[in-house]
Amino acid sequence: MKAQEQPNISVRVLPFTAAIVSGSFTLLTLNSGRRATYTEGFGTGSYSEETATVMQYQRVYDRLAEEALSARDSTGRIHEALKRFK
Repeated sequence: MKAQEQPNISVRVLPFTAAIVSGSFTLLTLNSGRRATYTEGFGTGSYSEETATVMQYQRVYDRLAEEALSARDSTGRIHEALKRFK
């Protein structure tokens, strides 16, 4: 996985037993240092720099990160899956 070799990228696998999140979200740190979030779902998208909104998504991210495999274990799991599908 070439992307995982970059110092600013960490790919982590979230097991099926983890919490479910509908749609996707991105946490951003802007050049000014302010934080923002972008959420996306079917036919919708929303950008916010509101502190309460950003913190809400930060808590969701933190919970998912706790449940995810480590970067090393995730890489191993991805390689195992790739072998099965070749």
